[in-house]
Amino acid sequence: MKIAILGAECTGKTQLAQGLTQALVSRIGDTASKVFLIADTPALMAAIHHDVLFNDASWYPAALEQHHGYDLTLVMGLDLPWAPNGVQRDSPRSQSKVDARLREVLQTKQLDYTVVYGTGADRTDCALQTILHCTKKTHTRSTKPSAWRWSCEKCSDSDCEHRLFSELITSDSMRV
Repeated sequence: MKIAILGAECTGKTQLAQGLTQALVSRIGDTASKVFLIADTPALMAAIHHDVLFNDASWYPAALEQHHGYDLTLVMGLDLPWAPNGVQRDSPRSQSKVDARLREVLQTKQLDYTVVYGTGADRTDCALQTILHCTKKTHTRSTKPSAWRWSCEKCSDSDCEHRLFSELITSDSMRV
């Protein structure tokens, strides 16, 4: 299973990738590296950053083509505090712009994703549950649509995220 981890700067992508790797290895052993590929910041994030920073959308076709090869897309929520690192991170404002563009691209291109919230082990467990559900779903290959819905106090339901984002875009576009 190929898993893409997407998110703006300082949203915990790398920590989640490391946590998932450790959790999967502890569950299924050394074969985890043969069964799972976890991509921390794949090409789609590079295209989004290039678009936001340079107003150049030319990287999207190749990035989107590559992204279709992933079985699962995890998008980091903006629930972690932003922290400067002195080198690559710009600002909380830049983080918000990249996050908004990421969600706009995912919605426009109708790419399925699950939003991951929480800190530390809770965030890893949230993502791990999604991975295990998807793994189970691909092994059963049911022809009818899944009735599974994510439920937690922080709502990681991508449909809910899509509705909220659509409402925000609509309300922002109505401002003069």
